[in-house]
Amino acid sequence: MSDLEKFLERKKNPVLELLFLEELERIKQKRVVRPPVKPELKVLPRKILPPVITPFRSPLQDKILEPGQQDTVYVYEILKGNIGYIQFIGNNSFDNAYLIWTIDGKNVLKLNVTWDIGAINAPKPITPWLPVEDEVRFLGVNNSSQRVHFHVLCDGFYTDIGNVERLLGMGLPLGEF
Repeated sequence: MSDLEKFLERKKNPVLELLFLEELERIKQKRVVRPPVKPELKVLPRKILPPVITPFRSPLQDKILEPGQQDTVYVYEILKGNIGYIQFIGNNSFDNAYLIWTIDGKNVLKLNVTWDIGAINAPKPITPWLPVEDEVRFLGVNNSSQRVHFHVLCDGFYTDIGNVERLLGMGLPLGEF
């Protein structure tokens, strides 16, 4: 006996009992008998792992340059058999001082006087991502009469060179190298 039937029996309310029995009969008549469902065997797709990518370590580097001095402010070397991609750039700037940006030994840009690519705290996204085979370097040149403290943020990742086709297949904005 169900809990509802027990409840109705205790109350001995013929009107409620009649309503309950009518509703129960109505539900039974509407019930559709469905054939048993056979379980389907699903073939799961082969698990394809995404390519391993490693973020640049220490993407923010800095250097204090005395008046008339020039030196490397930022350098990041890519391991052999890998390719790097630069995704964000930020720098600070000073009067009479500039940065020279090189990728794989080729000049990319000379950042003159007070020109920033992007701020350190809000770096500029680079699209398509710039490829790096060997190294990315920023050389600071201080032609001013004061000491300057350069900061460069160059953020991205590197991966095995064999992953490039898979990354392109994923629709990532990889630049050509």
